[in-house]
Amino acid sequence: MLHPARTHRIDSELFDRFGLTVSMLRLDEMHPEIGGNKWFKIKYNIAEAKRNKANGIVTFGGAFSNHIAATAAAGRLFGIPTVGIIRGEESASQNPTLIDAAANGMHIHFVSREEYSRRYDDDFLNEIQRKFDGYFMLPEGGNNLNGLRGAIEIVSKIAVPFDVLTTAVGTGSTLAGMSFGLHSHQEVIGFSVLKGADDLEKQIDEKISAFQFSGMQGSRFSPGRWTLNHEFHFGGYAKRTDELLIFTEQFYFAHGVQLDYVYTAKMMFGLSELAARGYFTPGTRIVAVHTGGLQGNRGFSS
Repeated sequence: MLHPARTHRIDSELFDRFGLTVSMLRLDEMHPEIGGNKWFKIKYNIAEAKRNKANGIVTFGGAFSNHIAATAAAGRLFGIPTVGIIRGEESASQNPTLIDAAANGMHIHFVSREEYSRRYDDDFLNEIQRKFDGYFMLPEGGNNLNGLRGAIEIVSKIAVPFDVLTTAVGTGSTLAGMSFGLHSHQEVIGFSVLKGADDLEKQIDEKISAFQFSGMQGSRFSPGRWTLNHEFHFGGYAKRTDELLIFTEQFYFAHGVQLDYVYTAKMMFGLSELAARGYFTPGTRIVAVHTGGLQGNRGFSS
């Protein structure tokens, strides 16, 4: 059962000092297994798989992937067999994410890191399609037009007026989707969690263009303003430092909100740092999107 996504104020001396109103959209509270942005990026893919009477869904991810965890849970809830193509060695099958995925009925199929790097190559995808005949192919992270279509709906869940949205960015499909839900005076700032993602802006532009010409109906035909910040990746995907760990613990102590180290902690650190630098005009109303992913924190403690 999905719960409404509440929007609540983040009371902070820092934000008050610079005249900012900061709230958080709690997508992480919508569902215990497929909450966060994953529900929005998976929902229309599930609908298409069902519409096409697919034998199941095959998708891709790392050993602690939020997407793998959410897809496995969705497969159980909607009665669709799922297969996870997992980067790494079979020894990783004993980590809590993959244990849960298997318990939810997902068939775990390991491939080498070299093979996994080919996950967007047609030859490799054709091999996977032949192996899992009749299965619907869901890209890593729900990174397709169906995922972008779902991400548009995230903006409609915000219950307060805002000028700026912030979100953590991996593939960029959530940011691209949210940009279609903005009005002319609003913008979205993405904080990349990847190191060396110099072509990410280009990839996001390509997603936006593809959606515009896809014929899918969004809340806006043209996207709103968006920018991408590359400063706060803390070493790259799934990397953290003592500074990020301390910030995350202090944020929980001050606000009672748990952040995940891969995505939302980096976003909130970046937002706080930009605020301290006077980046935002006083009076700016900001909503930070909590995209979930808390299950991934288990990868740092196991």
